[in-house]
Amino acid sequence: MAIQKDYYELFVMENKSNLKEAVFYIEYSDPLRKHNTSRNLTEAKSGFSKDFVDAYLCIDGRPISLSGLYEGDENMKKESANRDPRFKQNILTYDFPFSISDDNDTIYIKNENEFISINCYTGYKSIKYLVPTVKAFETNTNVYDGILYRYAELLLNYAEAKAELGECNQQVLDMTVNKLRDRVGMPHLIEDVGFIDPNWPKWGYELTPLLQEIRRERRIELAGEGFRLDDLKRWKAGELLNNVMTYVGKKTDGEHYAIVYPNYTNDNYLYEEGKSRKWNDKLYLYPIPTGELSRNPQLLPQNIGWQ
Repeated sequence: MAIQKDYYELFVMENKSNLKEAVFYIEYSDPLRKHNTSRNLTEAKSGFSKDFVDAYLCIDGRPISLSGLYEGDENMKKESANRDPRFKQNILTYDFPFSISDDNDTIYIKNENEFISINCYTGYKSIKYLVPTVKAFETNTNVYDGILYRYAELLLNYAEAKAELGECNQQVLDMTVNKLRDRVGMPHLIEDVGFIDPNWPKWGYELTPLLQEIRRERRIELAGEGFRLDDLKRWKAGELLNNVMTYVGKKTDGEHYAIVYPNYTNDNYLYEEGKSRKWNDKLYLYPIPTGELSRNPQLLPQNIGWQ
């Protein structure tokens, strides 16, 4: 087991037909079926938020608010040091190749400000499913299989369900969350958690420490796989998105966080106090299509907020 690369390589391995982690996989092959994932990720014009990055535990299993191993966020080297190994396997850092030529000449990020660009507004670029070669960047050339449903999701679903029922003991944790932590060499989650994180999300209702940490584990393990918004909706926690740190990026100096707006000028703007967004509860539901309403006007009212 290679804790510094297994998580990353899980997603970019070419043939996943024998991968036990992939409960359902998506097969690609040349020339029948190819995709464009590496190019799309390279030019994503997005990035993880500061709020997400702060959720990564340190390698002692404690949050950054409590661990003496946390070196601060003055720069990427300090911020990624001593963190859950999934940090460097999911977010571009100095250690991950920015580009690899056909002759295997490798380019790495050299300056802190290079993390922020028109292709990554926040400075926290996702590398999950990204192959950084020039060849992989070419249009529609990728043939590494995708994963539609993976075992990690099943384990996290089960752990969360048992915790919600008050039935999540150490045995359940060891067969679910701790299997994921073993893969990356992180300390086990224990039933009583062992700490109170002052930075746990304020959900608007009470959660046990165990559920707080299971939700954190889900956020970290499944990051960038399309789960977060649906999770916030089913937890009725959309208002967490009002938190400014969910759309602010990495530090650029000792006082400010940088946020880059999609204006195609490649200019970095410092976050301005007072900027905000407001969650609307109607977003917990999708609008019912007009065609369906017209077919059944008496029995099918439009969802609240979409009238």
